Amino acid sequence: MSATLRPYLNAVRHTLSAAMCLQNFNSQVVERHNKPEVEVRSSKELLMTAVVVSRNEKEKVLIEPSINSIRISISIKQADDIERILCHKFMRFMMMRAENFIILRRKPVESYDISFLITNFHTEQMFKHKLVDFVIHFMEEIDKEISEMKLAVNARARECAMEYLKRVRKLGNVPYFSSVTSRDSLRSRKMNNAETTNGCIENVVWELLASWGTYYLHIPSAVKIGYYFFTLVALSMIKETVEVPHVETITGKYSFFNRIFVKKGWAFTVSTLILHQLTSITLLIEWKARLKQFVVRAITTTFFFYIWCVVIFNEIEKYTESCTYKNIKINLPKKECNRQEGHVYTALDISGHIYLLTFCVLVMMEESKEILYFLCLGGYLRGVSINTPEKIIWPKRGGKLSKSLRTRFTIVAPLVIFSFLCIFLLSLLWDAMLLVTMIYYHTILEKTLGSFLAVSMWCLLYKYLFPTIFGHRFFHS
Repeated sequence: MSATLRPYLNAVRHTLSAAMCLQNFNSQVVERHNKPEVEVRSSKELLMTAVVVSRNEKEKVLIEPSINSIRISISIKQADDIERILCHKFMRFMMMRAENFIILRRKPVESYDISFLITNFHTEQMFKHKLVDFVIHFMEEIDKEISEMKLAVNARARECAMEYLKRVRKLGNVPYFSSVTSRDSLRSRKMNNAETTNGCIENVVWELLASWGTYYLHIPSAVKIGYYFFTLVALSMIKETVEVPHVETITGKYSFFNRIFVKKGWAFTVSTLILHQLTSITLLIEWKARLKQFVVRAITTTFFFYIWCVVIFNEIEKYTESCTYKNIKINLPKKECNRQEGHVYTALDISGHIYLLTFCVLVMMEESKEILYFLCLGGYLRGVSINTPEKIIWPKRGGKLSKSLRTRFTIVAPLVIFSFLCIFLLSLLWDAMLLVTMIYYHTILEKTLGSFLAVSMWCLLYKYLFPTIFGHRFFHS
């Protein structure tokens, strides 16, 4: 106990010892009830004069005695905002566990930090001087606890600040100034620092745009496939029961979107994927292996698109086609049969649109996952700790490779984001055109077959074939 604190605590001790003369006293309002009169305050004659023992304006003790209970409220010294926060949190922590302290109140008296309530039952079960010692010991230790917590907070803040400055200095965002620096060199360093900061801000903006696209493109594939099959069945049933009017400029066969985009859908898809890969591959350390893998994927997916949409679907339609006139089968080609009045053309015309658009979206979802490496790399170059599910080889911070990678990242970032946004917008368009096809064209069997084949090809390629062949060492050198 310090010399300055001893008179204050001695005054509190003597006052408590004198005031703690408690007896069992029944309530004068409710028969056979014994309630703490200092809390109930139903009879003024049972309340003693309250005493305030004050060391200063912010550090004081309120002692409120009564015939069968005494309430002690303590105001703890709080010199600044940090001590106020620590005191509030610590007192709240203790009062939430008041039953463990027996005499502690769950709520303090107004304008005080913590309150104790001692009744005659406590003095009957415990030693009076031990209760007084407990209150005095609490007042001694609480100041030490708050001071130690404040020192710990300051030390932790100092360590965080030092670690942050170390990381930023390694990245070059904060220049290190020697004690002797000329005015010209100081000005040039400030200019370089401003340029670096502007570059970091621009990169963060680009990464934010990319992260928005990932919310749509990188939803779980099982959810996306389930959505496709559910909407296919639901919209096909709507088509069978309700006649949905056409908007020729949007839903017609010769609409702008169908003639320009959907008819050449695979070309648009592959073009955007090639653009995205060529821009993002410059940021990869093992770029040769990734380039080989992408070339194989592009050729394989193009082959399966061509073999189904251009070859097999047409052959199935030719094999199952028939032209009838008044229930009589006539050997006429599709165009001539449709031109002549009264002729009915039937065939199993598996929806190439459904296959193409579904396959395109699923392929774009897989190929655009390269953007996740881009986002992780941006955070790594800014000094943010990155938790990645895959084992990614990061260059050492401050090395030549890290500096060249940061320079390339600043240059290539807008191109990578632009190509990714093209993929994102194209996938939105394909999903919209899928809904149009589901509502207006083909039978439910033809649409289901097209969708099932697209999902099967995607699953075969990206879940089994590609992981198997890319395990060969040729694709890792």
